[in-house]
Amino acid sequence: MKERKFYLHIEGKRVRVSEEVYREYYKGERKERYFMKDLKAERVTIDPQTGEVTVVPGREDSYERLMERHRQFASYGSMEEQTVRSLLLEQALGKLTEKERELIEELYFLEKTERQVSDALHVAKTTLRRRHKEVLDKLRNILREEN
Repeated sequence: MKERKFYLHIEGKRVRVSEEVYREYYKGERKERYFMKDLKAERVTIDPQTGEVTVVPGREDSYERLMERHRQFASYGSMEEQTVRSLLLEQALGKLTEKERELIEELYFLEKTERQVSDALHVAKTTLRRRHKEVLDKLRNILREEN
């Protein structure tokens, strides 16, 4: 019987790998799809005894749908308090370096994933996570000084 060959496509190149590497790679790919899609998607379950249909919302849901279902949201204070917080955050962001602001902008304002940002900045994800933590700590300290 002919031996089966396993290949991965890395940076546009076809690379031959062992069966073990191939299976582990696709196991990781499946896990990532689970976190990125399956957890976010809405599911329908049916109780086998009663036949009752239940809609299980995904972890991410639209604001409009949540409002239709009369979901309550946590209050973050009055409009004045929110404005003051927003101004303090804007001042704190102004005290960051350009690279630090870019990191915060990519992750929070442009809502990119750590993987997307690490690829764009050409750094390892572990390095990005460390920098991210350092920037958040710096922002916390700046905001404490302001209060």
